[in-house]
Formats: sequence, C-alpha cells, structure tokens
Amino acid sequence: MWVVKILTRESVVCFIRSGEPPAALLIKRRRAPDLGRWNAPGGGVETGETPEAACRREVLEETGLRLETVHRRAALTLFGWDGDPETVERIWVFTAAAPPGQVPPAPGEEPPAPVPWESPSGEGSLAWVPLAETRRLAWPEDVPLYLERLFDPAAPDFAGEFFYDSGGHLTRAVLAPVEGVPET
Repeated sequence: MWVVKILTRESVVCFIRSGEPPAALLIKRRRAPDLGRWNAPGGGVETGETPEAACRREVLEETGLRLETVHRRAALTLFGWDGDPETVERIWVFTAAAPPGQVPPAPGEEPPAPVPWESPSGEGSLAWVPLAETRRLAWPEDVPLYLERLFDPAAPDFAGEFFYDSGGHLTRAVLAPVEGVPET
C-alpha cells in the first residue's frame, strides 16, 4: 500500500549577507513556530505567488529591505516538523546581498549597525550576526545542517528532506547537491 503525503504549506527564508567580515541579517522569532529561535526572514507563500515574489515580500515585511536580486539555493521538504506526521512543508531557501543604502551597515563597517532592532512586522528582533558566530545561536533543528553551504560560493545548490518524530524533533536528514533548484 502506498502512502501519499500532501504538501500542506510552502514557505521561504532568505539569508541576507553584508559586510566584511561577513554577517547575516537574522531575526530572533517572537512567535511560533520557532519562538525564541533565530532564523532568516521569511514566511508563507501565498496562493498564486512565486517563491521569489514571496521571498521579496516577506523580506520587505520583516526587515523593510527591498531586494532586487535573490538566489534560490535550496528546496527543502520537512515531514512532521510540528509533531503531526501528516504535515509536509516545502521551504525555498534563498540568499541575497544587502541592498546598499537601505540598511544600517553590518558589524565591521562604519558606523556599526544597531544590534538588535525591531522587525517592522513585529515578528522579532533583527540583528547582523557575523557568520563566524552563527553556530552559537539557537536555530530550528534543520538550519545548522545547511547554513555553512549558503554563503560558500563554491558550494552547489541543494535539496533536502528532513524527518521529525511525534515530538517535532529532527530524526533524519538527507541533503544532496543539485544543478539548479527545481521550480516546484
């Protein structure tokens, strides 16, 4: 007997980079899911919206930044991340460079960015975090498994599947390089 899981949600996240030494603009979430954890700005893809459009919209809503160019780096599928084995979520992972002149400079640039500051959407606190310090942050369980690949220009795009138990804890992950992230 075949069991077919139906995609229940599509989401995007966008890891924005700036500065030397490099830093990522991250948000410490004040709402579920991921309450109290750090992540990149992002959220749900609306009906009829492309992942790229959703990425730009979510970044604008959560940070006030207008991104010109975004790069789709990964397509992730999460099975049961909320403890419900029927939940299947596709997350499109993007990267982008911080648009010049739209945001406070990252650490190491003059003048230094105020850290942290409030997200315009009220989703949480935004901060420029040096890439070298990202390992110490509290993340959703899947993010540390792929974070370093995102800002490595030599790393290929990738696809991933993440499997969670009934408590919503990651039990297995499979990541594989791909040539070009699939559209759907």
